[in-house]
Amino acid sequence: MRKCSYWMMVLGVVTIIAGCLIFRNLNHVNAVDSHNWTINVNGILSFPWLTYSGFIILMVGICFYIGTMGQRNMYSGKPY
Repeated sequence: MRKCSYWMMVLGVVTIIAGCLIFRNLNHVNAVDSHNWTINVNGILSFPWLTYSGFIILMVGICFYIGTMGQRNMYSGKPY
């Protein structure tokens, strides 16, 4: 599970970076009071799902890593 956590963290970071590069085309409006908000041109399709799912994968990988911190190897008795 420790190796899986490393792969999930790497995959999550790569997915977040890819999502940030793909979803740069969201339109933002600068109001008079200087608040930026996204115009939902396509409704639910305007949400950056790739970036969100990358964050979820990264967090699950971190949880796996934290969960296996104190475990010992089943065969040698040494920590990972």
